[in-house]
Amino acid sequence: MQVAQNEISEVMKSSRGAVISAFLFSAIVNVLMLAGPLFMLQIYDRVLTSGSVQTLVALTVIVVATYLYYGFLEYVRARILVRIGRRFEETLRPRVFDAVAASALRPGAKTGSQPFQDLASMRQFLGGSGPLAFLDMPWVPFYLAVVFAMHWMLGVAALVAAVLIFGLAVLTELSSRGPMSRASQSAAKAALLGEEARRNAEAMHAMGMRAALRNRWEQLQQLAMDEQTTANDAGGLLGAMSRVVRLMVQSGLLALGAWLAIKQEITPGTIIASSIIMGRALAPVEQAVGNWQQFLGFRKARERLTKILAEVPVEINRMALPRPIGLLQVENVISALPNVEKPLLQGI
Repeated sequence: MQVAQNEISEVMKSSRGAVISAFLFSAIVNVLMLAGPLFMLQIYDRVLTSGSVQTLVALTVIVVATYLYYGFLEYVRARILVRIGRRFEETLRPRVFDAVAASALRPGAKTGSQPFQDLASMRQFLGGSGPLAFLDMPWVPFYLAVVFAMHWMLGVAALVAAVLIFGLAVLTELSSRGPMSRASQSAAKAALLGEEARRNAEAMHAMGMRAALRNRWEQLQQLAMDEQTTANDAGGLLGAMSRVVRLMVQSGLLALGAWLAIKQEITPGTIIASSIIMGRALAPVEQAVGNWQQFLGFRKARERLTKILAEVPVEINRMALPRPIGLLQVENVISALPNVEKPLLQGI
């Protein structure tokens, strides 16, 4: 099992350069996300108080250019992740095919085509929006520090909100782990049973086993659906709770900012800017909660793929032999067309 884990890890490490590039792009993207809050801060604290149209035009041009650059980097980052997932599947595809083919020769093999589905699901996760949340997660403290710099009370409120949403993410993991695991196992068994029934359709009909196998297949599918529903309900509930907490904290932060502005401890522009920055700080955590089911599926797919690769080790390359040189000799060769008595060639 450890060899197979190292095998998959080596494939993922081969994309280390692309991952580092995506992380660097994420760093620039998260810094550029401050353009909106800072723009609002300058509008409220400088433009509205001075009435300067030139300042407004200059700030607008700067923020539009920043957003265009931000969109370009987001596009490049998404392309990098898609290529990482594609490279992962292209590298492991021959190995998985050989493992499935070799496993099918063993007595009582119950692998079926599940490894191919697991490989595809891992590629889809790596190339989807799930990794973006993990790339943006390290920048949550950066945004919180910016809010703290505006006012320590605003920073404490944002920190409490981040802790609450992170706690909901942990609850999502604990409540979804068991049902997702059981749903995955039942779905795999149902898929294998359906494949075996298709391959042995003649024997199934001859022995009158179709109804029994259908009932067994329906039971497995129903169990997988029930467990999946349980996991989705738990994830949906906690996801909704995290969004509610985020909205409540944003409104509470506005109220706290208004109170501080009344006491003249912050400016009105700081109220809007801190609310937007806090929303950006909580976005990766909420995104991670929303993609938690896909992450659990990715993890289970890796476990199953690791197991099948561990059962079928890599074949050792045999010694290369020189290309054979053939010598063909024939005598009295006869060639004739069907339904024609006289041969075309004779005595060659």
